[in-house]
Amino acid sequence: KEALKIGAETAVAQLNKTDGYYLDPLMKINLPPQTAEVIQYAKKVPGLDKMIEDVILQINRSAEDAAAQAKPILVNAITSMSIADAWGILKGADTAATYYLKDKTFNPLVDLYKPIINTSLDKPIVAGISANKSWTELTGKWNKFAGSIAGKVLGVSKLNVSLDEYVTTQALNGLFIKVEDQEKKIRTDI
Repeated sequence: KEALKIGAETAVAQLNKTDGYYLDPLMKINLPPQTAEVIQYAKKVPGLDKMIEDVILQINRSAEDAAAQAKPILVNAITSMSIADAWGILKGADTAATYYLKDKTFNPLVDLYKPIINTSLDKPIVAGISANKSWTELTGKWNKFAGSIAGKVLGVSKLNVSLDEYVTTQALNGLFIKVEDQEKKIRTDI
């Protein structure tokens, strides 16, 4: 339990710092995959690339802000595990503890992360405009274009992605990747 606790705390510490998500190529949260068409067209519009990168930076900052809140929930799940759970983890696959933690903590972490991420996404980034506002403007303009005759001729799709839900899910997926990395280290060199 102590080794798992230290591993979980280390994973949280790696993510809960400036650039913990943003500069880690494996952790970096980009715009939702559904925005591929938008990004493709954005390269043709001066200034839009910068706006998109600002939103991506704020998305990652919001995940970094929320990461600190995971520690008590993860530690509680570890300290409250039964002997049978611990034995199953000990004898299980090299990611058994991560699976256990994800199963026990994912929903409480979503409930905890989502408002923190949403608050962070509402912080102004450039010229007083937040990531949420930029996202709303971007998707609104894109959806208007997608619904136009030109959009229909080009066959572009509308965007219907909740930014805070997407970022919350991606942030937690990143957290559990880091927990898994720590678990593998513990199993090879306690």
